[in-house]
Order: sequence, then structure tokens, then C-alpha cells
Amino acid sequence: MYSLNKSFVSMICSLVITVFFTENHIMMTTSEGGDHFQPTFSPCSFKVTDVELVVSYEGKTLTIGREVSLPHESKLNFRCSKAGIYKFDGQTNVTCWNGQWSSTFPSCVATTMQRNFSERAPPTIIYNVVNGYSDVTENGEVVILPIE
Repeated sequence: MYSLNKSFVSMICSLVITVFFTENHIMMTTSEGGDHFQPTFSPCSFKVTDVELVVSYEGKTLTIGREVSLPHESKLNFRCSKAGIYKFDGQTNVTCWNGQWSSTFPSCVATTMQRNFSERAPPTIIYNVVNGYSDVTENGEVVILPIE
């Protein structure tokens, strides 16, 4: 009967785990004892460049022109700055996954009002609240609260 050295088995198991996660683009590091592994995920970077696109992270609006690095599983929310004047094109939420964003970033397309009423542009939607209040949510939805 053969007997296996515990440290030899531990080393082989460690190598198998490391190779498995490396192939899936997840870097692994050992803890102080060397017996446990913890995943190390890469952050994602982002820079707001479109002035009509409002980008928020954890309820706070990101500054235009400033590059930020966000941790793994961070979620960005997008909307256009002027509801009805620009058409939102793309996903409203994008998530960071190990250094990669889940989809391409959306854009705000100028409507007919911005494009001299071109046939190729989406229509402009203008709204006016006569009696009440209106605001735009983080997701770009217009909310109107009437006053009785």
C-alpha cells in the first residue's frame, strides 16, 4: 500500500485550483498559511465623456472628464440629461466583472429638435407640468406629481 505525503497532496490540489481559476481569468492568491485561496478580481475603469449622458454609481453622479476605477461587481446606472430632448440608446445598467464591463456603454442620441427636424432623428418629446412638480429618476423616467 502506498502512503501519500500531506504536503505533497496539498501542493497538487493547490496547483489544480490555481490552473482552473487562471483559465477562467480569475487570479488566485494564497493566504498567509498557504492552505486557502481567495479570488482576486480586477477593477474596471470608466471615464464620462458624453455631456448628455448622466452616469451614477451608488446613487452619486460621476464627474465628466474624470476617470474612475471601480471594484468588481460595481454597477453603473445611465440616463440622458434631458428626458425627451435626447433618446437613450443602450442598457440602463452596466456591471463590472473582473476588469470587463457587462456590455457596451449607452449613448444619448439627439432628437429632431437638436437636429433641425431631420427625418433620421428620433422625435422630440416636450412636456410641461402646469400644476404640480416633475423630476427625472436615476433611470431616466419622468415622474410627475400633480397638486390638487
